[in-house]
Amino acid sequence: MSTTLNHLAQSRAQLAEASDLADAGSAAQARIHLLSAADHALIALAARSAVDVPPTPAPLDRQTVAVRLAELGAAPDDVAPVLRDLNDDSVDSMQDPALAARLDAGFGLVQALIDAYVAHPAGATAAAVPAYGGARSAMNARGAEAAARGLARLAAVARR
Repeated sequence: MSTTLNHLAQSRAQLAEASDLADAGSAAQARIHLLSAADHALIALAARSAVDVPPTPAPLDRQTVAVRLAELGAAPDDVAPVLRDLNDDSVDSMQDPALAARLDAGFGLVQALIDAYVAHPAGATAAAVPAYGGARSAMNARGAEAAARGLARLAAVARR
């Protein structure tokens, strides 16, 4: 869970940085930060949705993860095409009149991914520790469980 929240925080930070760079007129750098923000948001959503993501040293296949999340309904359907447009390196080397539109779509995409993460809370996990009585009660509950197992074993031996 903390890793997922870290990716969400990194996504927001990269999105803010991309916005600042776009406002300053550095579209190429904004695009790079926007892709990083999308990566972090995809990883956070994938972790929550139980979609397999390669380990950290391996490069993230944005398209595959985006398509899988869209199929599960965890992300908007237009994630993969927008990512494909943003990931086009030729945009950096030429004056593209549509670059502003691509960046705007990218900002909307990353915000939609963050919103999707926030809108769908994680499933309830079973608490390993009872929600009553604090730590001492948890120790007592574990002790009671161990005692019950021990008595069941003794009863099984006695029946033989």
